[in-house]
Amino acid sequence: VGPKFSMAPEMRRDASEADGIPADIYSFSKTLWIALTGQLKGFDGQYSANSVLALKRYLQSTYTTTLDQLLTECTDN
Repeated sequence: VGPKFSMAPEMRRDASEADGIPADIYSFSKTLWIALTGQLKGFDGQYSANSVLALKRYLQSTYTTTLDQLLTECTDN
């Protein structure tokens, strides 16, 4: 069902009953964060641009507001 650090919570709980489309969006957004930040592990829960996970921490010379909004919406339960 996917790597631990990018797996949607519903896939961890009961993959056979979960809706795969929202789970894929969630997993893709976590994978995108990993690719953009260069971190080997993802994070639990919803992304927040006001946390230590913020893209601006890793991409200091890049405009990240649109990506922040995307990651927030895609990881919203």
